[in-house]
Amino acid sequence: MNAPLPTGLQASLFGARQRLHIQHGPTDLVINADGPDRLILFEAALDAMRDVLSGLADELPRLRAPWGAQDPPSGPVAMRMHAACSVAGDRFVTPMAAVAGAIADHVLSAMLAHPHAATASKISVNNGGDIAFWTGDGAVTRAAIAGPEDGGLILHGPTEWRGMATSGQGGRSLSPGIADSVTVLGKCAATADVAATTRAPAVRVTTAAATSSRCLRRDGALVSAAAGFS
Repeated sequence: MNAPLPTGLQASLFGARQRLHIQHGPTDLVINADGPDRLILFEAALDAMRDVLSGLADELPRLRAPWGAQDPPSGPVAMRMHAACSVAGDRFVTPMAAVAGAIADHVLSAMLAHPHAATASKISVNNGGDIAFWTGDGAVTRAAIAGPEDGGLILHGPTEWRGMATSGQGGRSLSPGIADSVTVLGKCAATADVAATTRAPAVRVTTAAATSSRCLRRDGALVSAAAGFS
């Protein structure tokens, strides 16, 4: 990781497990991988981040506008954001709803495309709670879900799920719904990001009984809503 980095892009290894931390503007990634060549995969992750923010800045007005299936953007991360919005159905959404998940997907894709990915059995890219991950054959991925009643999930590889996102009352955006948290597993993090963002506000008093105790499978996403009352 000795190559010059773009202004503001910082990367370092941290903690006993020597995970990779990448920070650039509002993007804050914690990346982990197993296997003997994990540091080489970390290099691939860092390379993937070099042009992400500048590319998004070039298309920012389009990404902040209400989503429409026509007129997609052209950048690799922006295209992931645009495609993920289809999971919202007729709900209002802009591609920015998928930005954290799409960046995580972009970095994970770069790591998986590297020849040394064959030495790993699992990889995770956590972008502020929106997580892109890959679980190989025989590997186990564990994730904690914060909330009033802390939960978690265990995935045994290989699995179709490659993204996880949580939205609700405790997030950085205002939710008009009553759900403390809505956690979504998706086939990519961008899809999970949009699904969680749009479904958390939709959990109201009239629907809580139907959604708080079970999972809903819809639009390629597994949605679990938890509503707490005091």
